[in-house]
Amino acid sequence: MRGSDGAALAGDLPLSPPANGPTRLGEVRARLTHPAVRWCGATYGVMERVPGGWMMSGMERTTPQDARDSLGWWFRAMARDRGVPAASRAEYRRGAARLDRDRPDELTVAGRGCRVVSLRHHSEPTGTAPIMV
Repeated sequence: MRGSDGAALAGDLPLSPPANGPTRLGEVRARLTHPAVRWCGATYGVMERVPGGWMMSGMERTTPQDARDSLGWWFRAMARDRGVPAASRAEYRRGAARLDRDRPDELTVAGRGCRVVSLRHHSEPTGTAPIMV
């Protein structure tokens, strides 16, 4: 498999024999500064309409319904927040109920436009930090 620029991806490169001394140090340095690429499947999240575009609220959900459930949880939290005007709290409650009942991918609640979105196939650098799945 090749990347969009035609270069071979990490999994396509031939294995090299283990290195010793300075060569090994260079290999370790290269792995730290140029991490491998990991291909990922579809992931889902919620975006909110803001002036000038859309703001993403994470893309860590595994299904569209999981993203809807997350949005419903947030609407319910807003409905309980005493700092939110009573009329808006009622709208948040109705929005959460609609997510449960109709399973829409897009809705506007209390003047805030929200949309369930997907990222089909993408790559992420593996790096040295642990990967959250």
